[in-house]
Amino acid sequence: SAFNVNGGTVKLTGNNAVAWLSDAPSTATAAATGTFTLGANGTGGTVDIGGFNTAGGSLGQTGTLNVDSGTLTTTYVSSNAAGATTVLNVNGGVITATNTASVTANAGGATIVNLNGGTLSVHAITESGSTTAPTGTTTVNFNGGILQEYNASVGIVANAGGSTSLYTPTNLNVMTGGAVIDTNGFSPVIYNPLLTGTSAGTPDGGLTVENSDPARGSVSVNSDGSLSSPGGMLTITGVNTYTGPTVINTNSALQLEDHTASNPNGGASGVATIADTSSLDIKSGGAFVVVPDGLGTTINVGGLNMNSGILDLGFDGGSFQSLLVGSTAAISGTNTILLAALATTTVVPNGTYTLIADAAGGLTGTFEFANGSTTGTLTVGNNTYIGTLNNSATAETLTVSAVPEPATLGLLALSSLGLLLLRRRRAIGRIV
Repeated sequence: SAFNVNGGTVKLTGNNAVAWLSDAPSTATAAATGTFTLGANGTGGTVDIGGFNTAGGSLGQTGTLNVDSGTLTTTYVSSNAAGATTVLNVNGGVITATNTASVTANAGGATIVNLNGGTLSVHAITESGSTTAPTGTTTVNFNGGILQEYNASVGIVANAGGSTSLYTPTNLNVMTGGAVIDTNGFSPVIYNPLLTGTSAGTPDGGLTVENSDPARGSVSVNSDGSLSSPGGMLTITGVNTYTGPTVINTNSALQLEDHTASNPNGGASGVATIADTSSLDIKSGGAFVVVPDGLGTTINVGGLNMNSGILDLGFDGGSFQSLLVGSTAAISGTNTILLAALATTTVVPNGTYTLIADAAGGLTGTFEFANGSTTGTLTVGNNTYIGTLNNSATAETLTVSAVPEPATLGLLALSSLGLLLLRRRRAIGRIV
């Protein structure tokens, strides 16, 4: 069966509010199929339905929802039985799914999302199941369409706020068109890695982070040298294997973080990374953040392009986190480096630390701290340090030297007939 909408307004209410594809009669000998298409001729109009669900999988039922243009609002898109498959093809237009589990797979069903164009705005994409394992499978193929955070959900591809019956999908494939994530002024999380979905030798389209509503929330640098991110930041976890470029647009941020502890159901574990073939492109006002993980991680990237962007690196495991650039690093404008510590008990040994290493030896451009200088104060707990940025063709380094305790400074000053008073800063783990 098929239902096509090519203009006007359609609203389904009452018993018709959900587009169901259920079991065919017991005498049927072939699988049942059903298709709902909006805007195949380019004038999709406006459609409001209670939900789209494929149920009853004894004959391998498949329900397909095509959004080619226009606007569709629904509470959810799901599959709801073993053998049942729901396919959502977003080729244009806008589809908004408002339920907590906006797009999901239940009870052994399979839900497949093909983001080929347009915008899919969701609370969260999930899989459902028991307290031990998912019982449905949700696959997302990112191919140039936009995945947008609909509201202040914790995770845009996640277990929907820590529920023990909702799991994070693992089939997150980046195709040739690439993954485009719109934070919409919120701070969503993708709790499993983004995987390359193309065959060997065929590049995928990488990841682009954008923020369509910076007035709701966007990243900026506080006066104390910390990164302010009331919204506009996407967090990704795990070992991401997409190979295309990583692009962070204006008013947006991308954060790498291990979220296992806060996402027990299907969350990625270990240090978050991106593929070493992926180039990192930080636009003006965009930020790339690496959360301290205890290992002093080096993030390998294929190339680095920065134009008045922000780089926020942590210190732990005895070293500052750093970027290792496989090809030329092209730096323009004035770029800001922020440094965060893991804990107030951290002790930073005196020495020089590499923040950016350029294997091609073409590192150029200007880096500074939030204070507009290449020298600043780093305070970690009760320890105070002076940090100085140094630039060469092959590396951006940080030289750190501890500031003596006030009592020691007083003795030194008195010995030369002077008195030096040291006022400790209280900003924890930031260079200002």
